[in-house]
Amino acid sequence: RLSNELLALNIEVNVNDLYIGTIHSICLRLIKEHLEFTRLKKNYRLIDDFEQKYMVYQRVKVFREIPNSELVIGDSNSSWSTAETICYYVNAVAEELVDVNELAKSKDLEIIVLAAVIKEYRAMLKEENALDFSSIQCEAYEMLVNNHDICNELQNKIKYLMIDEYQDTNYVQEQLIMLLGEKHNNICVV
Repeated sequence: RLSNELLALNIEVNVNDLYIGTIHSICLRLIKEHLEFTRLKKNYRLIDDFEQKYMVYQRVKVFREIPNSELVIGDSNSSWSTAETICYYVNAVAEELVDVNELAKSKDLEIIVLAAVIKEYRAMLKEENALDFSSIQCEAYEMLVNNHDICNELQNKIKYLMIDEYQDTNYVQEQLIMLLGEKHNNICVV
């Protein structure tokens, strides 16, 4: 749509040089461009919401074997319901950039169990060489924070950021936006 609009206005711009899309698609592009700086191997797979729940569902026994797991995932006989609960927690913790190692240090048993559940889930993702929707953002964020050269390159390249539907951003998305816009401070949100 952007290309057609620019063409109609007789404006010649190579839109391939721009980062246009959802935050998820832009994060995926960054990951693909710098895959060697992530935990992923070639031929990783992106799993959608259903696939995420199904992956957990297939291994729900592993989560139930975590001591005191019922404090977090309940004691439902429905493996699908348990998988949905686990996915809810792992996504929420990821999107808020909560340090799981800090959770594990808590004095609250429920929080310690939550950390164990999340660690098991992340090990499963790593084993499967997979990304879910929340880990796309986290992987991109960690890559930028841990690789200053990549971050500096992108900060120099991206002079303007415009974010639509800003009220729908979560914490990790906000951190990505602020990190990418840090050098030029040209951020417009709608």
